[in-house]
Amino acid sequence: MIKLVFVLFAAVASINVIHAMDIGSACLTREEVKQVIRSLQYEKEEMESKMAQCGCNIPDGRVTNGIDEMETAETVANFNPDSTNSILPASAPVPIAPRAPAPAPTPAPEPEQPEGCPVDKPNYIMVNGKCLFYEQKRFDHSAAQENCGGVMPNGKLFEPTDEAENDLVYKTLQFMFGASYIRIGINDKSSEGNFTYDSSAEAVPMGPWVNGQPDGGLAQNCVVYGNYGAGGWLDYFCTGRLTSICESTHYNL
Repeated sequence: MIKLVFVLFAAVASINVIHAMDIGSACLTREEVKQVIRSLQYEKEEMESKMAQCGCNIPDGRVTNGIDEMETAETVANFNPDSTNSILPASAPVPIAPRAPAPAPTPAPEPEQPEGCPVDKPNYIMVNGKCLFYEQKRFDHSAAQENCGGVMPNGKLFEPTDEAENDLVYKTLQFMFGASYIRIGINDKSSEGNFTYDSSAEAVPMGPWVNGQPDGGLAQNCVVYGNYGAGGWLDYFCTGRLTSICESTHYNL
């Protein structure tokens, strides 16, 4: 009789423990594990009470081992920082793909280089490192200035910076075109007798005037090359129609 009770007790305990372990492998939460342990503990105590009533001894470790293992697993789950309330081991970390290297910065485009002075075209010449265009059509001062902007990129009436350049340009024009009385970009429209460059309104630093010039007073406020030798200046009517000389800083000189 005692053996039969013991066999039944061991079988029930084993089934419960196995069942609990199978449930654990289904990824129970912490609370569900605790409920399983409490249920097994209650059954263990009830079986021990019945065994004690019939005078049977419980072999050491036959019933308690399975429950202790469950308790140990639950304790590990409680203190495992990687645990997600499951008695199963934490899943392996997801590998992080290596970060692609940052693309190299796109270099800034190089500024467009202007073309050279088109001296192969009629009336274009290079003098003293400047690209010039001799306009044989006749315009008044304002129209001549506007025309220079049309025949050359960034074009304007020629503005000599010193007497040497002034004389060289005039002699070249005379030699190539037989030119005289040519408009350049200087005037005293704003203040009588104070000659300035058209493009900047800055004072002209020299004055290679022909003898007796300027003599036009308020009536003649625009400067032209005169037919009096090497590049002498005259003040002349701004409304008169004359040839002109243009320059441009656009070209790669």
